[in-house]
Amino acid sequence: AGLLQAGVGAPTRNFRKAVQRNRVKRLLREAYRLEKPHFISQINLANKRVNLFFLYSHSEILPQLEIQNKVRTLLAQLVQKINTSQ
Repeated sequence: AGLLQAGVGAPTRNFRKAVQRNRVKRLLREAYRLEKPHFISQINLANKRVNLFFLYSHSEILPQLEIQNKVRTLLAQLVQKINTSQ
């Protein structure tokens, strides 16, 4: 429980083997972990609760840096949306 929670997922349809799904989820978690401090510093969480869920929709496993760049882009878009909605 907290003001900021995150989850990750990889569909069985794209990754039949559990090993592949687990790898994708591990890469997503790591990308989020690295981008989280920057995200928290930019966002105003006062009286807000944010639940994030990253669903990996690409059919192939991308390199870690590429996943991290995409997570950074998504979080930047979210910061803009939350900060402009106040």
